[in-house]
Amino acid sequence: MNIATIISKAYAVTTASGCTVTTASGITILTVPANTQACFIAPTAEVIISDDSAIITPLS
Repeated sequence: MNIATIISKAYAVTTASGCTVTTASGITILTVPANTQACFIAPTAEVIISDDSAIITPLS
């Protein structure tokens, strides 16, 4: 799933089945194991999450 992001803003990813977060150009930002939560800083205005049921939460 494609997620619009704000460059340099922090986001949390929660996934039950595991996923990867990549840029539109294919650069891997983060690999998240199943049943965990991880954080990343958005490097571009859009990221791609490999798990369509993952929950993406912007952090303040």
